Amino acid sequence: MQDDDQPQNLEWAKASLVLGLRQKGITQRLVVDAFERVPHELFVPDEYADHAYKDCALPIECGQSMTSPVKVAQMLSKLKFDEQVPKILEIGTGSGYATALLSRFAKRVFSIEKYGTLLRLAQDRWEKLKLSNIVSLHDDGLAGWKHQAPFSRILLTGSVREVTPDLLDQLEDGGILLAPVGAPNELQQLIRYERIGDQFADDVVGTIRLAPLMHGKSQTL
Repeated sequence: MQDDDQPQNLEWAKASLVLGLRQKGITQRLVVDAFERVPHELFVPDEYADHAYKDCALPIECGQSMTSPVKVAQMLSKLKFDEQVPKILEIGTGSGYATALLSRFAKRVFSIEKYGTLLRLAQDRWEKLKLSNIVSLHDDGLAGWKHQAPFSRILLTGSVREVTPDLLDQLEDGGILLAPVGAPNELQQLIRYERIGDQFADDVVGTIRLAPLMHGKSQTL
């Protein structure tokens, strides 16, 4: 049975999270506003609802996990969202929470997920929130989405050993790609790539530890 005080408790927890983000130096107006407005508990399995705003990863379907909201905020803060951008590509939909946040920063968000079950659940959550600017695809995200390129921003929600030229080529001039780069299950470098004409400048903007993104498209889940 659910605690009658749960909605109020979740509001307190969300307010605490947002305050914590500000204390960590995450103060961009668009980013903070997104975290205030998107309900993380909607994306968390029911049995973990009380943990929705804690700084921890949580298990979700298909043997996957969802990144803690603090880590998500740290990544989004590196994408330079000073104003809304035209198009964002997200590689790895997962629960759909980061996608919902990204939808507040772009006219259109394109999200690719290898697990059909995760994508269907995420789509249901977006529908509940009446988010109409998300386009999703069940496919191998590491190939990108050439048909919809170029993108203003590209976010990899899991780690890779390297960022391929094919993905970088899907950035528009002045566009930014953010990826955790390194060995699986080890501390990875959070690298920001920026396209300048036909060249790419890269900068290490932090460290993070995320599960790896894997090639392929699941046929069974």
